[in-house]
Amino acid sequence: DNKSSLALPERVKVRYVKFDATKKEVLAKMVVTEEDLRDRYDVTIDRYTSTDTNGVETVKKFEEVKAEIEKELRRIAAVQFYETNLNFRVYSQKAAKGASRLDEIAKEENLKVKVSPWFTLDGSFHEGFTTRISAIVPGAEGFVQAVAELDSASEDLRYGVVTSDRAVWLIEKSEVSPAHTPSFDDAKAAIRPR
Repeated sequence: DNKSSLALPERVKVRYVKFDATKKEVLAKMVVTEEDLRDRYDVTIDRYTSTDTNGVETVKKFEEVKAEIEKELRRIAAVQFYETNLNFRVYSQKAAKGASRLDEIAKEENLKVKVSPWFTLDGSFHEGFTTRISAIVPGAEGFVQAVAELDSASEDLRYGVVTSDRAVWLIEKSEVSPAHTPSFDDAKAAIRPR
Protein backbone atom coordinates (compact mmCIF):
# COMPACT_ATOMS: atom_id res chain seq x y z
CA ASP A 1 0.00 0.00 0.00
CA ASN A 2 2.78 2.46 0.92
CA LYS A 3 4.78 1.33 -2.09
CA SER A 4 2.07 2.50 -4.50
CA SER A 5 1.94 5.89 -2.77
CA LEU A 6 5.56 6.43 -3.87
CA ALA A 7 4.92 5.56 -7.53
CA LEU A 8 6.29 8.24 -9.85
CA PRO A 9 4.82 9.19 -13.21
CA GLU A 10 7.06 9.65 -16.23
CA ARG A 11 9.62 12.38 -15.55
CA VAL A 12 11.41 14.60 -18.03
CA LYS A 13 14.47 16.85 -18.14
CA VAL A 14 15.03 19.46 -20.84
CA ARG A 15 18.07 21.38 -21.99
CA TYR A 16 17.31 25.03 -22.50
CA VAL A 17 18.61 28.48 -23.25
CA LYS A 18 16.78 31.49 -21.82
CA PHE A 19 16.54 34.76 -23.75
CA ASP A 20 15.66 37.68 -21.47
CA ALA A 21 13.26 40.12 -23.16
CA THR A 22 13.66 42.71 -20.38
CA LYS A 23 17.32 43.57 -20.93
CA LYS A 24 17.83 47.27 -21.63
CA GLU A 25 20.01 46.63 -24.70
CA VAL A 26 17.31 44.36 -26.18
CA LEU A 27 14.46 46.78 -25.42
CA ALA A 28 16.39 49.66 -26.99
CA LYS A 29 16.46 47.82 -30.33
CA MET A 30 12.69 47.36 -30.49
CA VAL A 31 10.79 49.88 -32.60
CA VAL A 32 7.54 51.31 -31.26
CA THR A 33 5.65 54.04 -33.10
CA GLU A 34 3.60 56.86 -31.63
CA GLU A 35 0.54 55.26 -33.22
CA ASP A 36 1.32 51.95 -31.47
CA LEU A 37 1.60 53.79 -28.15
CA ARG A 38 -1.71 55.62 -28.60
CA ASP A 39 -3.49 52.43 -29.74
CA ARG A 40 -2.24 50.57 -26.66
CA TYR A 41 -3.32 53.45 -24.42
CA ASP A 42 -6.82 53.35 -25.93
CA VAL A 43 -7.09 49.57 -25.49
CA THR A 44 -5.78 49.57 -21.90
CA ILE A 45 -7.27 52.85 -20.67
CA ASP A 46 -9.02 51.02 -17.81
CA ARG A 47 -5.59 50.54 -16.21
CA TYR A 48 -5.18 54.30 -16.06
CA THR A 49 -8.65 55.05 -14.71
CA SER A 50 -9.30 55.36 -10.99
CA THR A 51 -12.35 56.27 -8.96
CA ASP A 52 -12.07 58.36 -5.81
CA THR A 53 -14.20 57.99 -2.67
CA ASN A 54 -16.83 60.36 -4.12
CA GLY A 55 -17.27 58.18 -7.21
CA VAL A 56 -15.42 60.60 -9.49
CA GLU A 57 -13.41 58.89 -12.23
CA THR A 58 -9.98 60.20 -13.09
CA VAL A 59 -8.13 59.10 -16.21
CA LYS A 60 -4.39 59.64 -16.45
CA LYS A 61 -3.42 61.48 -19.60
CA PHE A 62 -1.50 59.73 -22.36
CA GLU A 63 1.62 61.80 -21.67
CA GLU A 64 1.61 60.67 -18.02
CA VAL A 65 1.73 56.97 -18.92
CA LYS A 66 3.53 57.08 -22.27
CA ALA A 67 6.87 55.83 -20.87
CA GLU A 68 5.17 52.91 -19.10
CA ILE A 69 3.28 51.93 -22.27
CA GLU A 70 6.43 52.24 -24.37
CA LYS A 71 8.35 49.92 -22.04
CA GLU A 72 5.51 47.38 -22.14
CA LEU A 73 5.27 47.47 -25.95
CA ARG A 74 9.03 47.15 -26.32
CA ARG A 75 8.99 44.10 -24.04
CA ILE A 76 6.13 42.53 -26.05
CA ALA A 77 8.05 43.25 -29.26
CA ALA A 78 11.21 41.69 -27.80
CA VAL A 79 9.35 38.48 -26.87
CA GLN A 80 7.85 38.30 -30.37
CA PHE A 81 11.26 38.99 -31.93
CA TYR A 82 12.97 36.22 -29.96
CA GLU A 83 10.15 33.75 -30.62
CA THR A 84 10.18 34.36 -34.39
CA ASN A 85 13.97 34.56 -34.59
CA LEU A 86 14.55 31.34 -32.65
CA ASN A 87 11.94 29.34 -34.58
CA PHE A 88 13.62 30.45 -37.81
CA ARG A 89 17.19 29.88 -36.64
CA VAL A 90 16.65 26.49 -35.06
CA TYR A 91 14.93 25.00 -38.13
CA SER A 92 16.41 26.96 -41.05
CA GLN A 93 19.62 24.95 -41.01
CA LYS A 94 20.67 21.57 -39.71
CA ALA A 95 23.09 21.21 -36.86
CA ALA A 96 26.61 20.08 -37.57
CA LYS A 97 26.93 16.30 -37.44
CA GLY A 98 26.59 15.11 -33.86
CA ALA A 99 25.72 18.62 -32.61
CA SER A 100 22.58 20.36 -31.46
CA ARG A 101 21.22 23.63 -32.87
CA LEU A 102 20.46 24.58 -29.26
CA ASP A 103 24.18 24.41 -28.44
CA GLU A 104 25.13 26.22 -31.63
CA ILE A 105 22.66 29.07 -31.03
CA ALA A 106 23.70 29.36 -27.38
CA LYS A 107 27.33 29.64 -28.47
CA GLU A 108 26.46 32.28 -31.12
CA GLU A 109 24.62 34.31 -28.45
CA ASN A 110 27.24 33.69 -25.76
CA LEU A 111 24.59 32.14 -23.50
CA LYS A 112 24.80 29.09 -21.27
CA VAL A 113 22.80 25.93 -21.92
CA LYS A 114 21.12 24.71 -18.74
CA VAL A 115 19.55 21.38 -17.88
CA SER A 116 16.32 21.42 -15.92
CA PRO A 117 15.70 19.27 -12.88
CA TRP A 118 13.19 16.41 -13.29
CA PHE A 119 9.55 17.45 -13.76
CA THR A 120 6.33 15.72 -14.79
CA LEU A 121 4.13 16.51 -17.75
CA ASP A 122 0.99 15.85 -15.71
CA GLY A 123 1.86 18.78 -13.42
CA SER A 124 2.20 16.63 -10.30
CA PHE A 125 4.88 17.42 -7.74
CA HIS A 126 6.78 14.74 -5.84
CA GLU A 127 8.98 16.11 -3.07
CA GLY A 128 12.56 15.02 -3.60
CA PHE A 129 11.86 13.61 -7.07
CA THR A 130 10.45 16.42 -9.22
CA THR A 131 10.40 20.20 -9.48
CA ARG A 132 7.42 22.40 -10.18
CA ILE A 133 7.42 23.64 -13.78
CA SER A 134 6.91 27.21 -12.60
CA ALA A 135 10.37 27.04 -11.00
CA ILE A 136 11.97 26.06 -14.33
CA VAL A 137 10.24 28.42 -16.78
CA PRO A 138 8.37 31.06 -14.73
CA GLY A 139 5.25 32.31 -16.50
CA ALA A 140 5.82 30.26 -19.66
CA GLU A 141 2.66 29.33 -21.48
CA GLY A 142 2.40 26.06 -23.38
CA PHE A 143 5.55 24.58 -21.85
CA VAL A 144 4.05 21.17 -21.02
CA GLN A 145 2.48 20.84 -24.47
CA ALA A 146 5.71 21.90 -26.17
CA VAL A 147 7.75 19.35 -24.21
CA ALA A 148 5.18 16.61 -24.85
CA GLU A 149 5.50 17.23 -28.60
CA LEU A 150 9.32 17.13 -28.65
CA ASP A 151 10.88 14.17 -30.45
CA SER A 152 14.66 13.89 -30.21
CA ALA A 153 14.78 11.56 -33.20
CA SER A 154 13.04 14.05 -35.53
CA GLU A 155 14.77 17.13 -36.92
CA ASP A 156 11.34 18.78 -37.31
CA LEU A 157 10.24 18.18 -33.71
CA ARG A 158 13.53 18.16 -31.83
CA TYR A 159 13.28 21.73 -30.49
CA GLY A 160 10.59 23.93 -29.02
CA VAL A 161 10.24 27.63 -28.30
CA VAL A 162 8.16 28.71 -25.30
CA THR A 163 7.43 32.21 -24.07
CA SER A 164 6.35 34.20 -21.07
CA ASP A 165 5.70 37.93 -21.01
CA ARG A 166 9.35 38.49 -20.01
CA ALA A 167 11.44 35.72 -21.59
CA VAL A 168 11.71 33.11 -24.34
CA TRP A 169 13.22 29.66 -23.94
CA LEU A 170 14.64 27.42 -26.65
CA ILE A 171 14.19 23.85 -25.37
CA GLU A 172 15.26 20.33 -26.27
CA LYS A 173 14.33 17.11 -24.45
CA SER A 174 17.32 15.84 -22.49
CA GLU A 175 16.19 12.75 -20.57
CA VAL A 176 13.04 10.77 -19.90
CA SER A 177 12.54 8.53 -16.89
CA PRO A 178 9.61 6.12 -17.31
CA ALA A 179 6.94 5.82 -14.64
CA HIS A 180 8.22 3.65 -11.80
CA THR A 181 8.30 3.12 -8.07
CA PRO A 182 11.65 4.19 -6.64
CA SER A 183 13.71 1.81 -4.52
CA PHE A 184 13.52 2.17 -0.77
CA ASP A 185 17.00 3.72 -0.67
CA ASP A 186 16.01 6.32 -3.28
CA ALA A 187 12.72 7.03 -1.51
CA LYS A 188 14.08 7.30 2.09
CA ALA A 189 14.47 11.05 1.89
CA ALA A 190 10.87 11.49 0.74
CA ILE A 191 9.41 9.19 3.38
CA ARG A 192 8.31 11.01 6.50
CA PRO A 193 6.92 9.58 9.73
CA ARG A 194 3.14 9.91 9.74
